[in-house]
Amino acid sequence: MKKLFIFLEMSFLVLFLSACATMVVNSDNSKLGKNGSYLVAVFKNFTETPHAGSRVSSMIDSIMVSRGYTTYNTSTILRKYSSENENINKIIRRAKNRGIKYVIDGSVNEFRYKTGIEGEPAAGVTIFVYNTDTGKLIWSSTGSATGWSNQSRTTVMQNLINRLIVSH
Repeated sequence: MKKLFIFLEMSFLVLFLSACATMVVNSDNSKLGKNGSYLVAVFKNFTETPHAGSRVSSMIDSIMVSRGYTTYNTSTILRKYSSENENINKIIRRAKNRGIKYVIDGSVNEFRYKTGIEGEPAAGVTIFVYNTDTGKLIWSSTGSATGWSNQSRTTVMQNLINRLIVSH
């Protein structure tokens, strides 16, 4: 009887812990090629967190550079045009004129701490990659994640971006 009680107790603990931190990813499981350069546009911010789009764009830029991709951020390439409200077609044209092969655009759907006693971090992002030669969408991915109450929302977002872009 004691073994059954211990088993049930451990099962409940595993179930409880697995429910605390989750990640959902929808992607075509193909890696982005390193054979061309990428312009990372300022992501649209659909959250209540100020500048979440700029923050996530900067994180994507940095993560990709650390993994060996050639990237440019709109804040350095398109200085006066760096805006989350910029039309994607204009960004693609400007990137093509500078010899950049791809444009990464997207939106931040969640970047907050959940309400409640623990206040777990929650993150959600959608990523689109366009070919500047054709202007066509060639790759997309979306994901959401929650973390532990002792994690930051930036840590959760960084893990999510790594999973979406470079760790298929």
